Amino acid sequence: LAVGLALGLMAGCDDGGGDSTPTADMATGGAGGMGGAGGGGDAGPDAQAGVGLLVVEPAELAFGQVAVGEGAEADLVLRNDGDGDLQVTAFEGLAAPFGASRMPPISVPAGASRTVVFTVQPEAAGALAQTVRLITDVPDAAPVEVPLSAQAVQPTGEPEADTLDFGTVEPGTPGGDFIRIQNTSEIATLRINAVVGVAAPFEVPDGQLPAEAPPGQSAQVLIQFNPDAEGEFMQAVTVSTNAGSFEITLQGRAITAGELSVQAVQPAWAPLDVEQRVVVFGGPFEAAPTAIMVGAVALQDLELLDAHRVAGNVPAGAQAPGGLVDVRVEIGGSFGVGPALFVRTPPVGQGQALDAAALAAGTVGPEGNPWTLAVDQIPAESELEIQPGTVILADAGAALAVDGTLRTPEGGVVVFAPAAPDAPWAGLRFADATPASSLNGLVVQGAGAEGAPCVTTAGTASFNRVQVHGCGGDGLRVAAGGTLVVLGGTFADVAGDAMALPTADSTVFRLQGTWVYGARWPVRALLQHFGGRPIGSGHLWWGNATDAIGVGGTVDGALTLSGQPEGVTYRVADPVAVAAGGTLSLALNAPFRLDAELAVAGTLSLPAGGGINADGGRIVIAEGGTLTARGTQADRVVLQARPDPEVPNPGGWGGVVIEPGGVLDVENATFRDGGLGGEGANLVINADFEPVRGCAFDDSARTGVVINGSGFLLNSTWLGNGAESVRVTGGSGRLTGVTADAANPALVFDPVELCADWEVPAFRLPDMSDAASNCPAE
Repeated sequence: LAVGLALGLMAGCDDGGGDSTPTADMATGGAGGMGGAGGGGDAGPDAQAGVGLLVVEPAELAFGQVAVGEGAEADLVLRNDGDGDLQVTAFEGLAAPFGASRMPPISVPAGASRTVVFTVQPEAAGALAQTVRLITDVPDAAPVEVPLSAQAVQPTGEPEADTLDFGTVEPGTPGGDFIRIQNTSEIATLRINAVVGVAAPFEVPDGQLPAEAPPGQSAQVLIQFNPDAEGEFMQAVTVSTNAGSFEITLQGRAITAGELSVQAVQPAWAPLDVEQRVVVFGGPFEAAPTAIMVGAVALQDLELLDAHRVAGNVPAGAQAPGGLVDVRVEIGGSFGVGPALFVRTPPVGQGQALDAAALAAGTVGPEGNPWTLAVDQIPAESELEIQPGTVILADAGAALAVDGTLRTPEGGVVVFAPAAPDAPWAGLRFADATPASSLNGLVVQGAGAEGAPCVTTAGTASFNRVQVHGCGGDGLRVAAGGTLVVLGGTFADVAGDAMALPTADSTVFRLQGTWVYGARWPVRALLQHFGGRPIGSGHLWWGNATDAIGVGGTVDGALTLSGQPEGVTYRVADPVAVAAGGTLSLALNAPFRLDAELAVAGTLSLPAGGGINADGGRIVIAEGGTLTARGTQADRVVLQARPDPEVPNPGGWGGVVIEPGGVLDVENATFRDGGLGGEGANLVINADFEPVRGCAFDDSARTGVVINGSGFLLNSTWLGNGAESVRVTGGSGRLTGVTADAANPALVFDPVELCADWEVPAFRLPDMSDAASNCPAE
């Protein structure tokens, strides 16, 4: 929109160069103002003076909603549409809270433009308006008027928590958590400007402030806790925002954990009037413990169960201290401490009910221990915080659906347990909610009634140091649309899989530092969940039916199976296949222990220096499928079945079978340990094939390679095979290579008439003499 007031002014000069006089009337154009500049005088009798025309865009500046204490900007373009220069000499009427980035005089040559940034910085809520009049140096020109407007709004907010508890860390090991201020206003942006009063061992890392949040969301600032000595630390800080200041308490604890790891306690609580047998997970435990302490109480009847478990009895007694306590294990001169891992409560029946009224309060804590679960749902858009040290007991078969948000802050365990030891409850069910639930130190024990999962998540709930003990089904199942986020966790005595992702529309985001004992699989999921990046490190999986990631499913797109940290492998838990048009590639360090048939109708691609380590399975390349395994002389592709890479394992798997119509795209690859059950070979080729060069066929229980198609197998080697190096059952082509196998003959044509269809110009023994075959002598 261009708004201007035009003045047409013709100036003439006499031949003496005297006074100029107007030669045309003034004209007003449009609804806006204008400015013109005269050309002046001594240019000669035929010269015409230039005329300036000021046009502004836009016609008005509307800043919209602006938070009090904040600022907003808007550009105003000053354009001279005339043929003479002009100068803006004043902004009349411009006053706070409005301002401009540059002030007059502002020269605007003919045909040029200048941009001025106007600003507003309101100091109080309300409607703001003023009109700025742009004055030019054009004689008799009317000012250009530009209306300015804004709606100043006052942000409002409140802390999500008055206390930020960092729990317990080891000295020298930093922890972190966020101060979050929720923006409760409907239209204004909330801004955290500063956190005042932060001192060691707490600190605010650089680069976070200011932090902003739109309405309905929370602005957050990371606080780090990094103590260099043991102790309990607490300090009050002030969070300064454009919605006011808020007082927040920071607290944390530092203890030395010791040489032994103390990960979890099963069960994680006991009433004061009951003797309780408990198992402590950690280690490595090399001998029976000399002491196990639950707070100040010594356990009795100590026992070493294995390298990662010790046990003892928590004695009953009203004089025993209650509350949330540390667990300490001592073996000789070594010790380990698990901070805030166990809860002593009053006797069952003396606690409160977690009912609708308690839920409406928004927070429950250990002062109501042991709570009895009397609701079956945390409704959508509602929130419940359960403080560390709280124990909640559920009746047989009960479940808690978390349709809203559940938080368990740092600082110790929160225990969900059955009301009666032999009456399992169902478990926790997390819906996809915003904000997502955040669980720290959550303990779920005795759940999984009738084989149900103990914990189900359909959203992005994060589990930090979660414990699932004595589960009748899967420990943690990710439902459709859910994301697996587990940072530290212990799963013990789980009847199903510790962590399961049975659907395609679920995700593995992060999995780190988990201990899994007594489960079917530590993790069981579809292959596609592991394309891209490793799950994370620090896992200890032992005493399970299979200590690996169990995979299954069909690959129908492009998938690269990712590498994993040391000690984590993939195994086949459910049928796996590559569909037509699909491609399964293995990352260089993808530890895939193939222990079932892998059917490939698409493409299986193995990188140079990589391969597959099988355990009883086999690979079948179907019609239309392709095996791509192109190594180099330095970095071969290896397909084998070896628990120990240096020890041959003849018959360890079924090898590779290329069916009619399948494609063998192989070079510098090694096929080993085939001949499962005394049948088959390292490689069976039932299709015509392009030249295959530089391959090795070693340690088959029967035959190195079986050929039933036409092609060229060149510059190959055979070593340690059982019956023969090569068996040819069809086709025609050419064979060259060296065999060290003792079989006589090393090369078998079946039927013998195939000898006439194959060239064997250089099939030799290591001494370069011809290897024996069953072909008749010429």
